[in-house]
Amino acid sequence: MGGVYGIGGGSILSPLLVAGGLSVAVVAPSALACTWVTSVIGALGFVALSLVASGAVAPAWGIGLACGAGGLAGGYLGAALQPRIPEGILRQALGVAAVGIAAAYAVQVFS
Repeated sequence: MGGVYGIGGGSILSPLLVAGGLSVAVVAPSALACTWVTSVIGALGFVALSLVASGAVAPAWGIGLACGAGGLAGGYLGAALQPRIPEGILRQALGVAAVGIAAAYAVQVFS
C-alpha cells in the first residue's frame, strides 16, 4: 500500500541521497513533490478502481485530506525553518528518522 502512495521516495531514497552527499535542502523539496504526485495518482487509481470493483476500495477521504493538510503545513514549516538549521543537524535528524522508521517496520514484521 505504501508503494502506491509514494512512501518509498521519502523514507528510503531521501536518506540514501543525503548519505550520497546531496544537501537536505535539495533532496527534501524534490522528495515531497514526487511523493505528492504519486499520492494523487494513487488516490485517483483507487477512485477508478472503486468504480469497477465490488467492495470498499475507495480512498478514506477524511484521513487523506487530514494527512495532506498536515503534510502541507509541515512542508511550509520545514521550508521556513530549513535555512535556520545547520546542515549537520538536518543530516543527523534525517538519520535518526530513517533508523526509527526502519525499527518500526521491523517491529511490525516480526511481531
